[in-house]
Amino acid sequence: MELICKLVETDSELKAAHDVRRTVFVIGQNVPPEIEWDEFEDSALHMICRLDNNVVGTGRITFFGSRAKIERVAVLKEFRLRGIGRKIMEFLVDECKKKNARYIYAHVQMQAYDFYEKMGFCEVGETFDEAGINHVKMVLKEEK
Repeated sequence: MELICKLVETDSELKAAHDVRRTVFVIGQNVPPEIEWDEFEDSALHMICRLDNNVVGTGRITFFGSRAKIERVAVLKEFRLRGIGRKIMEFLVDECKKKNARYIYAHVQMQAYDFYEKMGFCEVGETFDEAGINHVKMVLKEEK
């Protein structure tokens, strides 16, 4: 099995990323489509993760100057617990660093809290509701 993470380069790759997000967030978590696809959709950096030529995961980064927000990280349910989420996050963090982001953060669903903590993120602030799901802001700790 070959796992490849890459930036979206074509309309068909972007459609595949959207299909994963639709399946995971809109259908799986009842996130309203008008929230899932926001005003940053066109300016964000999108990526896909392929397993044996099938797109099984995605994520995006929205840049705000030297700040980078990792968002919309999703892995299709039948492909979870195989390390794909970790590969996606490593890829996204690396892309943030390539773009010289000095502050990398995410609005993390509470169910994914432990995963992000293991990826080197720490909680900042209180929990909040986003699309009917409890979230918390987490920031990537600076490497020493």
